[in-house]
Amino acid sequence: MRFVFTRLFYVLLAAGFVPLSLSWERPILRWVTVGYDLLLFVFIVVDYRVSRMPEDVSVKREIENRFHLGAETEV
Repeated sequence: MRFVFTRLFYVLLAAGFVPLSLSWERPILRWVTVGYDLLLFVFIVVDYRVSRMPEDVSVKREIENRFHLGAETEV
């Protein structure tokens, strides 16, 4: 299963740039940003491991006629 990042991930990643942009005056914020990014990476790995699709689930699509755009199909 392919892993897809959500909008929340990009918001959290962008939030990590705020302390990084302020780190010119306070160098400790660089380490805060590194820690934040590492924590975000750990959450990504945990989420990937927890949210795997069960092996016995399968999806099959059957189309009676030739599929074309604009045609009404039952879902």
